[in-house]
Amino acid sequence: YDDLVTANVDPALTPTHTIKELQALVTGSAAIEITTDVIIAGVVTGDDLSGNIYKKLILQQDSSGVAIQLDVSNFNTEYPTGRRVFVLCKGLFLANNGGNFEMGTSGSNPVGRIPAGLVTKYLIKGMWGQYITPKVYTFDNLNIPTNTLVKFNDIQFDAGFNGVAYAASSPANLDMVDCNSNLL
Repeated sequence: YDDLVTANVDPALTPTHTIKELQALVTGSAAIEITTDVIIAGVVTGDDLSGNIYKKLILQQDSSGVAIQLDVSNFNTEYPTGRRVFVLCKGLFLANNGGNFEMGTSGSNPVGRIPAGLVTKYLIKGMWGQYITPKVYTFDNLNIPTNTLVKFNDIQFDAGFNGVAYAASSPANLDMVDCNSNLL
């Protein structure tokens, strides 16, 4: 048998905006509706395969990222980590939730999830195997972008959190320290 021939290609779409330019469209705390033909492209850096992200697709381009709310489970089979995705943004809402940019189908807070039947109207699959290398940050850098892959070297959870469950029953933050005893 011959090897399978696959179509690992991008669609014939040209992005009109970078993710960073898209983020600049939101000037306040209220979600805005995108009413023009805006197209962005990014690589999936977060999906629901591990179970840590629920109904949210994380797209990253360079050092900017956006979370796209989806009303779909197990979407990692179609949009896995490392796949480039083009987003037809017209009709979607974009919100800045404390520096965390999210897109969805309504302007409620947070933005609404894109219904399963409409996902392919907005998300167009591109090439796979497009992995992003995490950028290394230190604790003294306060400008760490959200929805992006980041890496910290030589850190650990603060000793006061030994034996504490990572997934507490109520929202909680676990402090981390670096080798210089800087707390994050």
